[in-house]
Amino acid sequence: MEYLYGFASAISRDLVCGVIGQLSYPCCFNSFVQDLAKEEGNLAATRDSVQDRVTRAKKQTRKTAEVVDKWLKEASISMDNVDQLLQMAKTENNSCLGHCPNWIWRYRVGRKLAKKKRDLKLCIEE
Repeated sequence: MEYLYGFASAISRDLVCGVIGQLSYPCCFNSFVQDLAKEEGNLAATRDSVQDRVTRAKKQTRKTAEVVDKWLKEASISMDNVDQLLQMAKTENNSCLGHCPNWIWRYRVGRKLAKKKRDLKLCIEE
């Protein structure tokens, strides 16, 4: 019988943790927007730094690695995607006469914001 209680408690713990994780998307929506804006700033600074190095290398007639050029293109595309996502997030999509937030919309956009934030962190680490 103790095994059954242990099994049930493990399953209930996992379910509760999963639900709390999913509820964080609509509840912490504004936090996700701010975090993504900060990561976009970090990516812009990193991209500008790399671009300056590439420009200096080209002035010295050095050839840059294809990986660096590819990363710069991906960073620019990511910045454009983040701008579009932040613009979409800032258009407050409300229901109930503009007073109650649309929780389904916040959940979907919050998940996109969180995923994009993880992608930007990986891009910066590269």
